[in-house]
Amino acid sequence: MKRIGIAIMVMFVVIVGCTKQEDEPSIGDHRAHQDDPQKAATVKIFGKPFAFNFESGIQNDDVAKEIRRQTGIAIDIESKPEDSKFEVMLASGDLPDIIVTERKYMDQLIQGNNVIALDELLGQHGQTLAKEMPERLAFSKRNLSRGSNKLYFIPGSAGKPAPDYKYDSPGWNIRWDYYRELGYPPYTQLLDLLPILKEMQDRHPTNERGQKVYALAPLFDFGLDPAIREFGSRFYGRSSTAGLIDVDNKTLEISSSILDNSNSFWVSMDFYFQANQLGLLDPDSFLMKFDNHRDKVKNNQVLFDQWSWAGVRDANKLFVDAGKPLQGWEPLPPVPGITPYVGEYGMNGNADLAWAITKSSKNPERAMDVLNYLLSYEGSRLMINGIQDRDWEVVDGKPRLKQETIKARKEDKNYSVRTGIGKYNNYQSYTNGAMDPLYQVPIDYSLSADAFKDNLTELDRAYSSKYGASYPGEVVDRLVSRGEIQLNYFDYDKFGALPTTPPDDIQRIQSQIDNYLQTIFPKLILAKNEVTFASLKAEVQGEVQHLGYNKVLAYYIDMYKKNKRAMEAGTSSGEDMQ
Repeated sequence: MKRIGIAIMVMFVVIVGCTKQEDEPSIGDHRAHQDDPQKAATVKIFGKPFAFNFESGIQNDDVAKEIRRQTGIAIDIESKPEDSKFEVMLASGDLPDIIVTERKYMDQLIQGNNVIALDELLGQHGQTLAKEMPERLAFSKRNLSRGSNKLYFIPGSAGKPAPDYKYDSPGWNIRWDYYRELGYPPYTQLLDLLPILKEMQDRHPTNERGQKVYALAPLFDFGLDPAIREFGSRFYGRSSTAGLIDVDNKTLEISSSILDNSNSFWVSMDFYFQANQLGLLDPDSFLMKFDNHRDKVKNNQVLFDQWSWAGVRDANKLFVDAGKPLQGWEPLPPVPGITPYVGEYGMNGNADLAWAITKSSKNPERAMDVLNYLLSYEGSRLMINGIQDRDWEVVDGKPRLKQETIKARKEDKNYSVRTGIGKYNNYQSYTNGAMDPLYQVPIDYSLSADAFKDNLTELDRAYSSKYGASYPGEVVDRLVSRGEIQLNYFDYDKFGALPTTPPDDIQRIQSQIDNYLQTIFPKLILAKNEVTFASLKAEVQGEVQHLGYNKVLAYYIDMYKKNKRAMEAGTSSGEDMQ
């Protein structure tokens, strides 16, 4: 998935603990216990793999078995953790062997002597990483060490965007059969979609079970960032950073999300308010959880959705299974001025998915052995594509997925959970689009035009034919190649000199403003009329300034200017920005 990213970004905290038994195999003899997780070392992973639902505990899918065969380690994953648990552990100093953490915790981890420098361990236990990612390690030492120039953290998910099969997550996903029914009405901005959705809803007010259909059922349970701020910024070349400022991803210039009426918060508020005025907003949106939302999409009770993984793909599969292959969802193609957001990338990795070994580790050498495999190209190659000669093969010097693998991916809705292929995407060291040095192709072997064509459904084929393309993503790629649009993504490499955490007073103000916005945004959306909405908008803009917003804005303006100068100079340090 393109991580919502995020900042949404969707955030991860992963904690790993290694246990040692009397008969535990060493790295040299691990194959003796490759099929017996009880006799292997155990690595406990505490994280947020939001893309899939699977049971917690020792994983026994095919990918996990291969990791155990290669390392002698069984991976034990807690699949539904809470951030609060990590914060309690951090406060007590009682941390397991390995953590994958975010920038906001790095100062505390280093100052509290909770993580160890990995420089010496690389020599004997991290030789693969030292060879494969020297620039990434140097970037981390320079920018994520509080000026010490030591290696504490190894950012994961390094690489650039790759061609996408559909550019649908995030995307303006719509019930394509209903849109086609209207004759493909044009649009130039987000608000143009409302009359289109209104006509669709009027024509299809209930589903086949007689349940009410609404155009929109936003995932407000995901919080302000993914549901509101990012929704209003991602398709206009911006990112919402710190929740209170908009950053132009090309120029790194920032502006206020709250005081500027054209920025992310108000773009979303205006859209949702007007949608509610038209009767397009599901009133359950403010209370429902992710599972409720996904079920509504699958039950044909929603017409427009930002995330294809939140029920859209499931719904399309249900249409195919029901013998209705030309019904379902597709993403609306972008038009000039609306730039598709393709995720968060950086050749030096994502500093909010950074691996570290803790001071309390009883066996840091063994922990480094784990990282040396999982964070290598080989580890990502396995997690993305599966096992060579079983799931993929090399033909004429190039890797390709086997036909039976392609077929199983299409037909088995539990494929990733069952096999492990794609299941551990949050733990990859490299993005799916990163260049595999072994074959000089994207490391996700499904990211080729031939592979995309193999995946075509009847609906995808009809959609592509409408725009003269051979697969859905080619619609976007051709617009880019003609210079009509540009892809928009958040480049982590441009922000390495930002401080890992703001000062305490800035954090306090941000927290107060965030809490206030959480309580006020439903009132804005549900405002009785334009007059009430305008009055509430003025109230919000006044209240955030009363809470100290201008001080926060001034702080970030200064920090981003310093960051830009430092990154352009190529010599930066998080400590310098404090």
